[in-house]
Amino acid sequence: MMWEAIGNVFMSPMGWQVLLTIILIVLLLIIMVKSGMLKVHTKYVQLGEYDRGKKTNQRIIRRQIEYAEGFCTNLLADIEHMYPEQAYGGWKTHCILELVYDEIIKWISFNHITNDDIYINNKVVIIRAIVMKCDPADFFKTPEFEGKIKEWVTLMVKQLVLIRESTIAEDKK
Repeated sequence: MMWEAIGNVFMSPMGWQVLLTIILIVLLLIIMVKSGMLKVHTKYVQLGEYDRGKKTNQRIIRRQIEYAEGFCTNLLADIEHMYPEQAYGGWKTHCILELVYDEIIKWISFNHITNDDIYINNKVVIIRAIVMKCDPADFFKTPEFEGKIKEWVTLMVKQLVLIRESTIAEDKK
């Protein structure tokens, strides 16, 4: 009985026109969704192009966090290499760098990092305060090490800005 009804639909002249119209409407909807002209977002289904700006921001943040993590890990190795005579075996240095990493993650999450000297100097003061708050070993308190902090923070900020700019330029292509 079902096959008879389907057969009758296909044999009638209007049946083919209705079927063709439905296929064209479905194809038109698919094209509109793919091109981003039509977006449907419900609790369970999301159709349409993903917001490109949101995707770019997520990529920027992910890349900046990856860089910050690698930078802090390398910094730990650099500090241990610069000062091998640490009496406490580096655990305190590691703890301080974890706090520094948390601060850098805050900068990244606010997403307003700039190359301005004032911005960089403010961040140097913040990082230095974090280091001093932890009652560090004497080598952390030397003017030489304070110069290193400024050098490292400047390098970090400039690289984070470069990551943001390159990701934006990449996504505009």
